[in-house]
Amino acid sequence: MHCKCCEGRRFLGPAALAVLLAVLPGCGAVHGYKLSECMDAYLALTYNGIYDEKTEEIFGLTKAECNARYEKDIQMDADFFIHNILGVDDVSQRTKDAVASMYKGIYKNIRYEVEGGNRDFVMVTVHPLEAFHMLDGTSLLQLFNESYTAICPTATPYSLLDDEMRRTIDDLYVAKAVDLVLQDLPNAGFGEPTTVEVKAEKHGRDLILDPEGPDKIDDLVLDLADNSEAG
Repeated sequence: MHCKCCEGRRFLGPAALAVLLAVLPGCGAVHGYKLSECMDAYLALTYNGIYDEKTEEIFGLTKAECNARYEKDIQMDADFFIHNILGVDDVSQRTKDAVASMYKGIYKNIRYEVEGGNRDFVMVTVHPLEAFHMLDGTSLLQLFNESYTAICPTATPYSLLDDEMRRTIDDLYVAKAVDLVLQDLPNAGFGEPTTVEVKAEKHGRDLILDPEGPDKIDDLVLDLADNSEAG
C-alpha cells in the first residue's frame, strides 16, 4: 500500500486531506524510511519539484505523476497570487505561466528544517520568507495606474472598457508585480521562525498524517500577513 491523498491547494496539504503512508508491520517506518525522511521528501517535492526513487516509493507515484502534482500545485499558487493578492479576475495563460515561474524562483529561497520526532510525530521549523513585503496597497495601486495609463491613455473608466482591453491592462499589471517581486527577491528577509508539530497515527498497516501540520507549514512558508487582501 502506498500514500493516498485527496486534492487540495497542496497535494499533501490543506483542508480535506488524509495522507496514508504505508507502514511495515511492527515498525514506524514507511517502506523502511523514517517519518522525518518522508516529510523531507514531501517538502522537497511540494515546494521545489525535487523527487527521486525514494519519493516515488514513499508516495506511490511515478516520475510523471510527481512532476504533474508539482506543476499543478505551482499553478494553484499562481492563481492565488493573481486573484487574492493582486485582485485580478482574468489574465492570459502567458501571464499565468510567468507567475508560476516566479513561484518556482521564490521557493528556491525558502527555509525550513525537519527535526527530531519519532514514529508518531516530527517537528518542522519554518522561516517565513518575506517575498511579497513590497506589494502593499500603495505600490499595487501605483502599478495598476501605470498599467492603465500605458494601455488606455484616454482615461476611459475601467468598467467601460471591453474584455480584451481590461485583460491587456491586467496582464501588464501582473507582469509589473512579478518584476517587482523578482527584483527584490535577493534582498528578501525572513520572519520569526515557527516550529510545527506534524502528527501521525498508526491505523493497521497505515500511518495517517494529520493534515493540520502540513496546513500550518503551507501557511508559514511565505509571509503573506500584509498581502493576502491587497487586491
